[in-house]
Amino acid sequence: MTVYENCKNGLCCSCGICKSVCKTGAIMYQKKDGMFIPTIEKDKCINCGVCADICPGYHQYYSSHGISKTPLEAIKGNVVTCYNAWSRNAQIRHIGASGGIVTTLVGELLNRKVYDCAFCVDNYTYDVFLSTEYYTSETFSQQEKLGWKTPKSRYLPVSHEKTVDYILSNRDAKVIVIAVPCALQGILSVIDKYQLVRENYLLIGLFCERNFQYNLVNYFATLNKDKKLTGFHFKNKESGGWPGNLKFFFEDGSIEYKDKSFRTDAKDFFQPERCLYCIDKLAINADIALGDNYTQIDSSELGSNSIIIRSKRGLSAWDECSAAIEYRSISYDIIAKAEAVEDRAENVYFAELKKKKLFEAGLYAPNINEGVLIENIPDRREQEYLFKLGNLRVGFEDDTQFSNYNRIINKAKRKRKKELLIYSIRSKFAAIIRKLINRG
Repeated sequence: MTVYENCKNGLCCSCGICKSVCKTGAIMYQKKDGMFIPTIEKDKCINCGVCADICPGYHQYYSSHGISKTPLEAIKGNVVTCYNAWSRNAQIRHIGASGGIVTTLVGELLNRKVYDCAFCVDNYTYDVFLSTEYYTSETFSQQEKLGWKTPKSRYLPVSHEKTVDYILSNRDAKVIVIAVPCALQGILSVIDKYQLVRENYLLIGLFCERNFQYNLVNYFATLNKDKKLTGFHFKNKESGGWPGNLKFFFEDGSIEYKDKSFRTDAKDFFQPERCLYCIDKLAINADIALGDNYTQIDSSELGSNSIIIRSKRGLSAWDECSAAIEYRSISYDIIAKAEAVEDRAENVYFAELKKKKLFEAGLYAPNINEGVLIENIPDRREQEYLFKLGNLRVGFEDDTQFSNYNRIINKAKRKRKKELLIYSIRSKFAAIIRKLINRG
């Protein structure tokens, strides 16, 4: 088995890791349905199966010592301590998507020589597959003079091919890896398969409320038909502060801000299918997991982060940087509630429906959410799953269709509202019937 089967079945998360582990160079990437997915040159492939073994789209484990967990237990993972935090450096806090904590951690740990290098994304143009780039303390600190390129969220799949190439070629190097949960799973699979020293890697995990796929870029380009879009910030605090609006850059040198609703409304239509099945919103495999602070505690228009320290390694790294960070203790439960993890837990139903569909077709059933306990799937979940898949088909259209996007999305919202009303009525009616039966 190769990653081809995963891609064919909509399970690729475009992490780029499979290309790094291919011994024969048989894997290349091509763009399809808004995703950069691996294609395999059959003449080169030796069917070793390594690419499938490390694929996070196919493998996602949550059990601990053979003990299964409820969805909410799986999402929680290991927790050492939690904070709300922001950088003491006003410039870094301002240019960051939230509190500037990732930039502060990377800068401090590299400057103090605790880690040798870090891999970060450093551009805001999206006509190519985003990739991590190698940074040392010298090159990272140069950004203050030459202009910051690494801060802010990208919200699109990122290739970690260069990261994995480096750690496999430099086994003794101490490396900071910054990634969303699915990519972290892939990185850990590489560390395990190639018997790398786990202590050498600081994994910084980003809270993930689903990625976008790259057709979103085509849609954004249609919002300003008279000018050529050359790049944008998903979240920029210059126009109204945190949580930030879109900032578009055009070929003629002009800029324009768009309300954040253009970003949030697009999420259900321009996301990878694989995101429908993931419950790991809070990066359980990270040493330090973080995201925007939605707790309404220590919140500010300047931006702040919610932090979950998940390991002794993460706590040690945090302590190294603590003088550069303002932070306050907070409970995991408050963060989890603010991040609406109960809603994400419901993705286990969609994953089971996907596995059932593949099994009935005689195909490999993926190890999605392995070790997570699941009850019977309510009927309405199947209808909701089909509805979500229908939304994704809108985002798969080519860019000639995006001029009609606003009409399509409004129609979908009306349909969704109607279906939720029907669900509510059915649930109330079923409750009345159960009550009457119990009385009888």
